[in-house]
Amino acid sequence: MKGAYVGKARGGKLLRMDLSWTDGIIEAISVRGDFFAHPEDGFEAAESAIVGNAPADAGSVFQRELEA
Repeated sequence: MKGAYVGKARGGKLLRMDLSWTDGIIEAISVRGDFFAHPEDGFEAAESAIVGNAPADAGSVFQRELEA
């Protein structure tokens, strides 16, 4: 399956997530928006960490990776 979310994150920043999953496991994800990460590859590392998890866990995994 595929899904997308477009909305505002806390602080009013635009957030877009596209993901695909099979049998309840994320196979691919892309997170974009009007914000930045330091180091710049932070989003790529967080996206990689999300793959293999359930969609319901994506938010907490993403946050944990960005705070690492």
